[in-house]
Amino acid sequence: MSFGVCSTENAVIDATRMQIEGAFRILLLALAICSPLLMAGVEASTLGPQRTMLFMIAWAPNTPDPVWVEQGRQAIFGTDVYSLDTFYRWSSYGQTWFYGDTLAISIPWSSGCDRGTWIQLADAEAGRRGYDITLYPRRIYAYTSWDCPFRAAGSSGPLFTNPDGTHFSMTFFAGNLGPRQHEMGHSFGLSHANSSNGVEYGDPTDIMGSGFHGFSAAYRAALGWLGWTEITQPGTYQVTNLDATTGQRVLRIYRPANRDYYYVGYRQGSEPWATFNPQLFTGVNIHSWTGIPWSPQRYDTDHSFLYDATPGSTYGYLDAQLRDGAWFCDSTNGIQVKQMSHDGGSATVYISFGPCSPPVPKPQCSDGLDNDGDGLIDYPADPGCTNADDSDETEKPCVPRGQSGKCRK
Repeated sequence: MSFGVCSTENAVIDATRMQIEGAFRILLLALAICSPLLMAGVEASTLGPQRTMLFMIAWAPNTPDPVWVEQGRQAIFGTDVYSLDTFYRWSSYGQTWFYGDTLAISIPWSSGCDRGTWIQLADAEAGRRGYDITLYPRRIYAYTSWDCPFRAAGSSGPLFTNPDGTHFSMTFFAGNLGPRQHEMGHSFGLSHANSSNGVEYGDPTDIMGSGFHGFSAAYRAALGWLGWTEITQPGTYQVTNLDATTGQRVLRIYRPANRDYYYVGYRQGSEPWATFNPQLFTGVNIHSWTGIPWSPQRYDTDHSFLYDATPGSTYGYLDAQLRDGAWFCDSTNGIQVKQMSHDGGSATVYISFGPCSPPVPKPQCSDGLDNDGDGLIDYPADPGCTNADDSDETEKPCVPRGQSGKCRK
């Protein structure tokens, strides 16, 4: 049986915060993967079936615990809401799913984070057992433990090549397969979902950020799972719930100064595995992203950014949505988005182009913010508000009988 060498030049691995904080990056240099060459390889894609080889690896002379192996298989191919397959089926509207084989093996231990050697040994063992590894564009290597300075990592897209030039991705775990949805996002070519103030992982609405949620409108469009409406003219537009299977779910607006795009989406917490801050259901989310079409050769260096359309609010980016009657203004690019209304199925926005007009501040008792920090917002919920036009949520001192105004007890 002949073996081919797989090139991994410029393959970037991105580690999650399972063990360390922040973005830990390491470059795999000159990693050669030997695979049995039985037939043409399968090209990686973000659509359709994702044939996956799951290696569950113990260090010889130990053998993989059958319970651990089954847990790994269920984590990837299972049917519960937290499996990798379920997550991607849901986020892709049924257009992407995982299937494949689970291979429990033992390989010799080598000190350090020697994943290049470990991968060669695992792939060679698969060949000895009759598997053609080139037919698996998604390869997951789970180890009982390791000496690497992180717990999980995913290749920056399917940048590895089979002998025939087809591409594949690799994902790595130590112990359990906890951050599998996030790491596979890297293997699909996505980078971290950040907040517009530059915080790594700062987007709480996306699995590539700090939340356990489906991908944002920007990243779903990036992976080819849904189209968008390109906005070039001012007007009123409707945005359907992002998790709906039909409708106008994404509005895209070009930012000439940044040479990228705004993606406007609307979420209603339809996901089966997560709970959003209810505030997020009251308006559209605005992300920016490059809009570069997906390809196996595209690195995941293009972060998405969530913009806080309610700056100064109590929850920060946890309630970054635009609210009814409020404006989002980008003075650099001359783009304005005003939310007109929303309901359980869609939101309506008005988009205009040109200089931003300074917004007229709303009175505190109708601005949607907890201005006095008492956990109550606006009239009539906040006892400090006499009416919706009251400019101060703070509870007032008691006044003589017969005069208006609520007061502290």
